[in-house]
Amino acid sequence: MMVPQTLTSGATLTVELNTGRTFDFDLEGLTWGTGQFINYTLSITPEAALLLTPEKIVLPPTGGFSEFNVIVANGSSLDWTIAIDNSNFLICDNLTDILNWANGSLPAANVRNQDGTPPGTTNQFTGTGTKTLYVWKYTENSSTSIEMAGTIYNVIDVSGASIKVIQLPNYPMATVRDNYMSGEYVGAFWKANQKGERIIRIPVGNGMTRSGNWDASVYWLGSGWKPGDIVFSNDASDDTGITYNSTTENPGSMLTNDAIYTVPGYVSSASGTAVSGAGNYIYFRTRADFHLYADREQFGTLCLGTPSLWNSTKISHNLYTPGQRA
Repeated sequence: MMVPQTLTSGATLTVELNTGRTFDFDLEGLTWGTGQFINYTLSITPEAALLLTPEKIVLPPTGGFSEFNVIVANGSSLDWTIAIDNSNFLICDNLTDILNWANGSLPAANVRNQDGTPPGTTNQFTGTGTKTLYVWKYTENSSTSIEMAGTIYNVIDVSGASIKVIQLPNYPMATVRDNYMSGEYVGAFWKANQKGERIIRIPVGNGMTRSGNWDASVYWLGSGWKPGDIVFSNDASDDTGITYNSTTENPGSMLTNDAIYTVPGYVSSASGTAVSGAGNYIYFRTRADFHLYADREQFGTLCLGTPSLWNSTKISHNLYTPGQRA
C-alpha cells in the first residue's frame, strides 16, 4: 500500500535482486491516486553467463602470451568484466601489438589495447559479447623451481568458470636434461615451406607412468624463435582421413594441404588428464610458424616427463618444434 500523493523531485523506486544487482527508476511527477492500483513491470536483461576457454594456460619461463576466449553462453548484451588475480600477468585484446612485441619491433611499454589503453592499468578487462583475448607476461620467471601462477575469472561470478595461468620456472638445464629429456621422445618434422598441424597421440597404457594430469608447452626456444611461433590445440584435426587404423586411414598429404590442416590461433599450451588403460591416449596438435633454415627440414623433440618435478605426468618441450602428424 502506498500513500496517495504526487511524487516530487528525486522520487525513485529501487529494486535489488538477490545477486546484488540494483535498478533505480525515476518516479518524479507520477501521481498515486486514492483507490488506484498501479502495477510496475520490471524487464531485466540477464547478466552475461560466461564460459572461459581453455581451462589452463602454460607460458614459457622467458615470457610469452596465449590466446583465450570469453564466450557469452546466454547471448546477453550486457557488459562483462574478467580479472586475473596476479598483476604480473596482463590481459590485452590487441594481437598485432603483442606479435610486434614478440618479434622485437615494439617495446613492451608501448603495447596498447585496441582502445589505446595500456594493458595492466588494472587487473581487469571489460567487454561485451564473445571475445578473443590474450594473457601476456613480458618478463621472465626468475625462479629456478617455482611456477608463477594466476587465475582468470568472472568478476560477478568468482566461483564460476576460470582459467589457470602458470609461467614455468626457469629450470637449470641440468634439471631439464635429467628429469624431462631422459625418457621418451617424439620427433616433429616440417619442410622449409610448411606450417601445418602435427599430431601427437601417445597411448597411455595400463601402467601409471603416463596417467594423470599433463601439459604440453614450450619450455625453451632456440635461436631465432620467438613467443607465438609454436602453438597448441586439444581439438581434433579437421582431416577426416585420419582414423588411426591402417586399413581405413587416408590422411591428406601435407605437401598439398599444409594450409588447410593447421592449428589456428595462438594458444600457448595444451592440457589434459590421461586415464590409465588400453585405448586411452594423450592427444594434442601443434603448429610451428618459424623456420630457422630456408633450405631444409625443421626437427624437434618432445619428452614425456615423469612426476618427479610436477607431481603429475608432464609433456615438456626440448624445444625447437613439437609434434608429428598422424
